[in-house]
Amino acid sequence: MGTKRRAPLTRDRVLETAIRLADEGGIESVSMRKLGRALGVEAMSLYNHVANKDDMLDGIVDL
Repeated sequence: MGTKRRAPLTRDRVLETAIRLADEGGIESVSMRKLGRALGVEAMSLYNHVANKDDMLDGIVDL
């Protein structure tokens, strides 16, 4: 049985997923835990790509 490979975690992937979550439930529904779950990683892993939730929200605006 092979292991399913997922795309590497990048800042763009984090931000694009955050946008998708915001589109689905509104920006207030986006949390680091929910974002981590959607990406299949622990929320703490996100902090390698965004400093905090405010940085993530700023990044969404810049995309």
